[in-house]
Amino acid sequence: MPTRIALFALGIGLAFPAFAQQPAQDEPQRQLGAHAHGQGKLSIAVEKRTVEMEFEAPGSDIVGFEHAAKTAEQKTAITKARALLAKPLALFKLPDAAGCKVSSAKVKLVGGGDHHGHGHGHGKAAKDKQAAAPHSEFHAEYTLTCAKPELLQAIDFDYFKTFTGAQALDVSIIGGKGQQTKHTVTRDKPTLALKGTS
Repeated sequence: MPTRIALFALGIGLAFPAFAQQPAQDEPQRQLGAHAHGQGKLSIAVEKRTVEMEFEAPGSDIVGFEHAAKTAEQKTAITKARALLAKPLALFKLPDAAGCKVSSAKVKLVGGGDHHGHGHGHGKAAKDKQAAAPHSEFHAEYTLTCAKPELLQAIDFDYFKTFTGAQALDVSIIGGKGQQTKHTVTRDKPTLALKGTS
């Protein structure tokens, strides 16, 4: 694992526990297990021309359910969601002037008995394992290359237009000098101004 990615992952690990200890003021009881319905997390690390993003959101925010996909319609919803999440610049719109391109995008569904379309397993043990599976979450990792990172002055979150179940994102930004800022972006206020992150 490249050092830059390892440091980024460390930054994510340090940032996200803080979010868990600070529930939204207007809905303090919404926590369910490790996540709050309607609320995801996005961490952004900017280093020179490279922008790393790590995203997490409950399955209910993205596809409307958190259990294993059972019907053809649910399986189609997961496939469609993966395709949409694989296009970060359509969800998290950066200024055109910054000249950002996607270098890599990895999307996975964690928990919820996700079988990636390989059937339902065999025997009682497989069924028990599926029944005991935790709520599902979508995870994505993105690497962007920006020609003019100094022009990264705002992000428009079309994410909320794409996924109607999503209500908020806790955003942590780690700048090139190691400084970190935290923000909450909501459906009602879907734009985040970026200052001093490059």
